[in-house]
Amino acid sequence: MSEFLLEIYGEEIPSSAQSLAENELRNFFADFLKNEKINFSLIETYSTPRRITVIIKGLKQKIAASINEIRGPNTSADKRAIEGFMKSQSLSNQKLLLKKEIKGKEYFFFEKKIKQKSLFEIFELEIVTILSSIKWKKSMRWSSFNQKWSRPIKSILCLLDKKIISFNYAGVNSDNFTYGNYHYVTNKIKCIDSKSYKINLKKNFVFFEKKERIKKIKTELEKFCKKNQLSFNNDEALMSRVSNSVEWPNVFFGSFKDDSFHLPEFLLKTIISEKQDNFTFKKKNGKLSNFFSFVSNLDVNKKRNLILGNQNVLKARFKDAKFFIEEDKKTKFSAKANKLSSIIFYNDLGTLLDRSKRIQKLCMKIAEIIKLDINENINSLLYSNVDLTTELVREYPSLQGLVGGFYAKLLGFNEEICKAFSNQYELLKDTQNDLTFILSVSQKVDSIFGFFASDRKVSGSGDPFGIRRMALSVINLLINKKINLNLSTIFENLKVIYKNQNIKIKFDKTKILEFLNKRFEILLLEKGYESNIVKSCLEKEDFNPSILFIKINRFTEFLISKEGKEFIKSYKRMDSIINEKEFEIKIDQKLFQKIEEERLYSDTLSINENYKKNSEVLNKKLFYNLSKSINNFLDNVMVNAPEINIKSNRVSLLSNCKKTVNYFFNFSAL
Repeated sequence: MSEFLLEIYGEEIPSSAQSLAENELRNFFADFLKNEKINFSLIETYSTPRRITVIIKGLKQKIAASINEIRGPNTSADKRAIEGFMKSQSLSNQKLLLKKEIKGKEYFFFEKKIKQKSLFEIFELEIVTILSSIKWKKSMRWSSFNQKWSRPIKSILCLLDKKIISFNYAGVNSDNFTYGNYHYVTNKIKCIDSKSYKINLKKNFVFFEKKERIKKIKTELEKFCKKNQLSFNNDEALMSRVSNSVEWPNVFFGSFKDDSFHLPEFLLKTIISEKQDNFTFKKKNGKLSNFFSFVSNLDVNKKRNLILGNQNVLKARFKDAKFFIEEDKKTKFSAKANKLSSIIFYNDLGTLLDRSKRIQKLCMKIAEIIKLDINENINSLLYSNVDLTTELVREYPSLQGLVGGFYAKLLGFNEEICKAFSNQYELLKDTQNDLTFILSVSQKVDSIFGFFASDRKVSGSGDPFGIRRMALSVINLLINKKINLNLSTIFENLKVIYKNQNIKIKFDKTKILEFLNKRFEILLLEKGYESNIVKSCLEKEDFNPSILFIKINRFTEFLISKEGKEFIKSYKRMDSIINEKEFEIKIDQKLFQKIEEERLYSDTLSINENYKKNSEVLNKKLFYNLSKSINNFLDNVMVNAPEINIKSNRVSLLSNCKKTVNYFFNFSAL
């Protein structure tokens, strides 16, 4: 079996682009091999800041000659269609076509002979096409070459069984060498296969695999923690970014002065981790330590200068943050709220002040529905978005909400409102603070409503406003806290609020409910619920996640019960012989001729009355009785009676039964 090795080496590639290139190359090569009918055992892709690598193992060495059968038009097709097919296959004589019958129809076929090819030839022809197929978010051209890459390419290593596959991409000829870590070595490194490639890279200061780089970083962090009785904040996103930024991770440690703690802890963490890509540490009491750590490609001999440089940068950023806070403190919350009137929320959804007022009213409505008293904080809720006008949020946008809570505390607002401001944008975090819950739901519901009201669409993978995540967050919050809140009712209230603000909207409730139902279905599928059961419980006119969740669990329990299994059998019998859409459901009790008709009618009414009392509960006894009534009716009553009025009445009776049981639980979806 053969082995293929490809490395594109060049200038430093951003972290996010590395992962993209790995995935795309893996998929492109897999599709290419599949299309060429080439067997392989494994495709590996790797990346560092300077290189993207593909290794394919277990390749079949030669591709045998084969015949590819290509289907043409029907033999009775128009002459031009037949001639067009022949032209596409470079044929001049119709006698070269075969005739075969498929599902009772005769078609023309052409048996195209595919010559035996070597694996080497196939790769040589296709590699440039594969490399050109990668869709970088940002790419570059350099010199006069048309081909693009994320950053300029310096060298290309390409081998098949130790032999160079020759091609040119973006002005660079492929060869059998690569380079090590340019901070330490500059010489060319000759390679003959993947094994020598990996060994040589490590000898030349390159940790080839990302997991190795992460392992080394974590080991050094843990050693430091053990020595200083600390623990490091294991931020996976930060670890991924850092490990993608180096080929030979050297871990360094620094510290900042204790007087920096006059800044809030969340701000210090953001500056250190988000702005500087440094790791933070916690003391035993859970509070932030003044130590930090960073990772560099550079030699440990430069340790002192590197640490001093990073410390000075942090000192400068802390100083800037202090300045922003002092500037923000000069303006009162009321003045900041007025500034919101000059900031557009969305182009057609009013200003941020309009949004703040909507959220305030929405909080009041939700509190009223779920019977929570928030009167003490109603006026304060108008300031939930004022931190968007601050210098601190302008510099650190990810801190919106937290900054609002911080400033509210400085101004003497009560703890409840401060927590609500701080946590209102959290997506998955549950909270025992009722006001936080109400504000968080109101923020997200207004965003979801506004998105659809402005006639925007969530399509494919595109969701720039994070509407999917917001919807899932609201659903999870309502389910986890077991809050009975019908979002359909909330949307109707929002519609009125928008109208009172003289903001024109294009709102289709059906679309938003379809969207929410889909998010709800996906969430439950991930939890292990069956799709047909979930669909059976979804409602078209309302959306109450907590009640829906209860319904689905009750429905699931019912279906596996003795009563449930019996009812499903009887329902399927009824469903197989009746289609209520064809008939007007109009039942005349005077036309009943048998006791089975009376019982079916009576038991259907009992089900309906039960639904009215508690729509999410299935009374097993009532359904069991109904299943017996359906069976007795179908066994002893002639539905297709010779008298038209009797037949219509019996059909209506069955249709009414089916419609009733499907009103809250769609058994037809099973």
